[in-house]
Amino acid sequence: MTERDLHFIMNTGDIMEKTERILSIFLRGLRGEKLTVSELSNEFGISTKSVTRDINEIRAFLADNPELSGYSEFVYSRDEKCYTPYLTEYRQRLW
Repeated sequence: MTERDLHFIMNTGDIMEKTERILSIFLRGLRGEKLTVSELSNEFGISTKSVTRDINEIRAFLADNPELSGYSEFVYSRDEKCYTPYLTEYRQRLW
């Protein structure tokens, strides 16, 4: 195995780790958990900037794919200092 092969494997692992982290954050939001950047940072052992980037990627995906996401979004509450999902289409169906 060459040094280049090891570098590729390490980068692939980083990508998978990030993907799993983003999916975890997304699914936890869908379950109704209040997501704080500092708690997620401590849990995943990454910087608060990295968590914010992850959440922004989720928010961008939801904004770019409204039909897939049911016009949902992750909304930041300044009062509670956390992100929560806002499920527009599903709320309209339920109410």
